[in-house]
Amino acid sequence: DVDLHASRSISGYLDISSGKLDLGTLSMTVSSASNNGTNRFVKTSNGGKLIMPVSSTQMFFPVGNSTYAPVWITNDGTPDTISVGTTRSTFSAPFGGRVKHLWSLQEFTDGGGDYTLQFGWTVSSEEPDFRNDREGNARLYLLPDTIQIGSGEYTTQFTTSPYTLARGDINRLGDFVIGKFTEFPDAITYEKPNPLGFELS
Repeated sequence: DVDLHASRSISGYLDISSGKLDLGTLSMTVSSASNNGTNRFVKTSNGGKLIMPVSSTQMFFPVGNSTYAPVWITNDGTPDTISVGTTRSTFSAPFGGRVKHLWSLQEFTDGGGDYTLQFGWTVSSEEPDFRNDREGNARLYLLPDTIQIGSGEYTTQFTTSPYTLARGDINRLGDFVIGKFTEFPDAITYEKPNPLGFELS
């Protein structure tokens, strides 16, 4: 394992080939990143951030805290630089449990993004209620409002670790959590009846 003692910017490629890179409260800026296993990631639990440019080509952020919690980001809007970090978080998700991570994503320039976000985690980060029904409980929420974010179908992969959840049409970044934080359905549609006639008075 390696500890970072000052923020660093690398013009090239960061390859986490062995162990963890602990950022502490600092930041690491790179052009791209990779790893080769769930025990090899950039540790961001104390507020550190991994920073990379993001455009229409999916970018991989191999981050985590006590466990691996990677993020993949695609931006079909205005290209921007994004910082990603994750901390362990255990506040209650009473309607089906949660994944015990909080992911913090920030743009360098607010607005203009059209993001597809994919979040990953390992089984040790799941609460038992969540694990019992991953398909039913895996929903993406933005804090502090605790509202579901994005639109359209969720894309999931629950066969091998890290498990993943993805959703598109996201135009604002912030703090994200995965679980079942409300009892409301994914979408509520209200259709007004067609008028029977018009009258001018």
